[in-house]
Amino acid sequence: MQETEFGLKLRKERENKGISYEKACDDLKIQKRYLEAIEKGEFEALPGEVYLRAFIKTYADYLGLNGREAVEEYKGLKKPAPLVEPEFLMHHPKIRDRRRKFPVKIAITSEMKMGALILLGLILLVFLILGIRSCALMPRGPSVGMDLETSNMPRLILEADVTGDCWFEITKDNEAPIKRMLSAGFKGEWTANEAFYILVGDKGKMRITFNGKAVPLDKLNGDNKVVSLTLKREEKNKNGK
Repeated sequence: MQETEFGLKLRKERENKGISYEKACDDLKIQKRYLEAIEKGEFEALPGEVYLRAFIKTYADYLGLNGREAVEEYKGLKKPAPLVEPEFLMHHPKIRDRRRKFPVKIAITSEMKMGALILLGLILLVFLILGIRSCALMPRGPSVGMDLETSNMPRLILEADVTGDCWFEITKDNEAPIKRMLSAGFKGEWTANEAFYILVGDKGKMRITFNGKAVPLDKLNGDNKVVSLTLKREEKNKNGK
């Protein structure tokens, strides 16, 4: 199967249902250029393999097709790069001739050994001096300020219970975002100091609890399946009141 056939099936299904790019983008919250790239088979234009598979599944489900089967069909389009056997490399004439032309032989003399030992000793001495100076400059008592205040505050807890396959992205405080495709039955728990920044691909397939309280995902974003939200520490708790 060619890539054009895969995208053509999605495009025909969309056109048969009378759905424009604009309506699909508004319903799914996916940029038009990504949907066009999927239909044209230009998968390299999408932002990463995780997002690509999530977009294909979401788009296929939206058009009334089987999203999981569409993802498997996409996987079948990818052709693994041919492997070069090590034996071929070892006996390749150009490589073999190059090894013959440039033989490398290094004779290690006693002077070279002595110089290496002296250099190693100097490096160790420099590190020892720097370590002693660093210890002398370190404060003797515990540091106070925002770090101490934050460490004494209870950690924020986020729990997720997945009832159907959907994609999920979570950012804890200022850490790098975690992007995953979650399957039905997945249960996860994350902790943070200040806030969670969350993106859910299908709000009907996930239940979220924040610090023991259920988050009403079904009431967010109206009829749209994709939900983005921020869960942070309440100011009254942060200030200790």
